[in-house]
Amino acid sequence: EDSSPVVSIHEEYKPKSVGKSVTTGKDFVSDNDVWKAFISFGETISETLREKGLYALGVQVHIRTASLKVKEFSHTLPTPTDCAITLAKRGFELFKRNYSFGEPLRSVGLRAINLKSEVTAGQIDMFGDAEKNMQAEAVDKSIYDVRKKFGKNSLKRGRNI
Repeated sequence: EDSSPVVSIHEEYKPKSVGKSVTTGKDFVSDNDVWKAFISFGETISETLREKGLYALGVQVHIRTASLKVKEFSHTLPTPTDCAITLAKRGFELFKRNYSFGEPLRSVGLRAINLKSEVTAGQIDMFGDAEKNMQAEAVDKSIYDVRKKFGKNSLKRGRNI
């Protein structure tokens, strides 16, 4: 059973979340391994959010240990964002708060959740790092614009920020 409203074929589908995960042949054994993955995931997620005109109001982290135990953690963001570095940082902070390499990880994932359209995203957090976030979003938008014009591999971000 599905209780969602019937949608015309002419209406554009808006996802409820956008995420990326990976299961590798070699386990994740350090925070640095996870950070590199989150940066990559953040860029992919950010690009999808921009293409759909969406902002994330939350972030979710998914991990699977080498013994195949699955854990998920989520956190509401202080301000809506479509910024790759913000999603990666908030996801990594959430990961660090909830996991400390008792055993290697088989897979990790990052997801933007509680998505809203640009028009309804919300207002700026006046007590947080609004200026820093706006600068990061401006950089992200520039990277996105260059990649859209010259190709996905035309500009790459340094991985160990």
